[in-house]
Amino acid sequence: MFRIALLFWLLAGVSPLFSQPLKSFSPSGEAFIKELSSFMEAADKKATKELMEKFEPLWMTRFTAGQQQSVSTTATAMLKKRMAAFPNFANYLRGLIAWDEGKKSVQQFSDWHMTLDKSILKFTTGKYDQYLQLSADLFRENALYKSEAVS
Repeated sequence: MFRIALLFWLLAGVSPLFSQPLKSFSPSGEAFIKELSSFMEAADKKATKELMEKFEPLWMTRFTAGQQQSVSTTATAMLKKRMAAFPNFANYLRGLIAWDEGKKSVQQFSDWHMTLDKSILKFTTGKYDQYLQLSADLFRENALYKSEAVS
């Protein structure tokens, strides 16, 4: 009996070590939100909660199935490029939120994602993150450049 209990205890403690890292996101729906949330919570639980409180309602109501597929594809490409939850994925979500807040068109969403998908192949992680930040400023405030003093 003791051996069985010891074996169970060892297996329960070791199993998290064998869990597979996330390699791709589900294409749409609640599964994507859960996977993204888990991925980002591992880096910063509080900041993830704040972002998800804004993003999740938009995801469930404002994004079409095609747009959700585009977001999932871009997020998976970012994951394969080993981009970090913070700041990279957080800035991507801020860009998506800004797209909605700026009342931009569906065509602008498609065009933006086309440039994101091409840019991820050419840009370094830092340059890609700058592009995501620029996108959020452009959507939210129609600003091509923004600093502390100038917009």
